[in-house]
Amino acid sequence: MARTASGQAMLEFVLVFPIVLVFVMGIIEMSMLAVAHQVVNYAAFCAARAAIVNGAYDRAAVLAAMTLSPANDLGGAAPPGDLLSKVQTLKLRYAAGRFKNSFWQTYVWIDCYNQGGSRIQRFTSHSSSSLPAALPASTDYVKAGVLYLYRLQFPVIATIVNLAGKYYSAAGSGGDVQDIFYVAPEPQVADMPYDQWSEASKVSQSSGMTYIPIVKWCLMGKN
Repeated sequence: MARTASGQAMLEFVLVFPIVLVFVMGIIEMSMLAVAHQVVNYAAFCAARAAIVNGAYDRAAVLAAMTLSPANDLGGAAPPGDLLSKVQTLKLRYAAGRFKNSFWQTYVWIDCYNQGGSRIQRFTSHSSSSLPAALPASTDYVKAGVLYLYRLQFPVIATIVNLAGKYYSAAGSGGDVQDIFYVAPEPQVADMPYDQWSEASKVSQSSGMTYIPIVKWCLMGKN
């Protein structure tokens, strides 16, 4: 009788444990995604502040998003110039790898507005280390936008998400990861210079991993 009970308990464990494990990984994944949203929000603030102070808005956003990027080299475009060598001097573990990945995962743009609310000029930066031109003299407000391509950390969760996207596609509800994570952009970022889901899909297909876009913005007065 004891042997039968032991076998039953083992069978129940084998059946239930994978489900519980996936459920726990899902909770962890969503928690990390929530943290990523906060980090990208901070990156937008850093970009806006840097654009007003010294113009290096692209570097500020990339550095702020470093903690989200994986430490191993994913083979993305290397930062040109001496940016990578400077980061290698930082006393941070895997700083060079994280910075290199963050550099091509982070898209930044700056919109300059006058007192009347009209956009004067837009600066965009991706895969470039050059400083932007000086802000127009009539600039009163700066709005920084950041698009970050976040990689789902658990392959199991990514697989489930992709399968769910295919299921929705078969049901006539769209057809990919976008159906799971898509949220209509706020009016303030609806006119972004990058197609967020096209960029995420392109990187996902080339890397074999699942990336989803995170978009945040920050408005800041010049004076």
